[in-house]
Amino acid sequence: MKASIVAQGFYQRALNRLEGGDDLSGEIPLIADLPHQTTVDVVRGAIAEYKAKVISAWDMPKAIASLGKFQIGHSHDRREHLPRVEVLMTFTTAKGRIKVTVTNAGENYKVVIDSGKNPIYGELARIELSKKLVFLGLQG
Repeated sequence: MKASIVAQGFYQRALNRLEGGDDLSGEIPLIADLPHQTTVDVVRGAIAEYKAKVISAWDMPKAIASLGKFQIGHSHDRREHLPRVEVLMTFTTAKGRIKVTVTNAGENYKVVIDSGKNPIYGELARIELSKKLVFLGLQG
């Protein structure tokens, strides 16, 4: 995710210069033989591709997504390098419901696992979910 954000900044600066009429062929020799509009189109495509990578960084594999419900929220403060993301996952098992919340601030992550008020049922639900995740991991 971090590399995608850095790349977006690079391509955005290049796009601003290209749209301003600068000739970047001396700095980026690969574009020397390309028409100006083709270069602009490629840079715009790269920006869109890297934006999609940032959003898809939190996508769950289909096998895990089938176990529960997921909500992902993104927010980006211009003063921070990495966007803040909050992921809420809810898994329902025969023994109870487990809510997992993952939040980040920069490169720091906080994981909260809430398995309800009854600690015995909560532990049984966590064990059941752990078994499902291990079996998914073994399947590849």
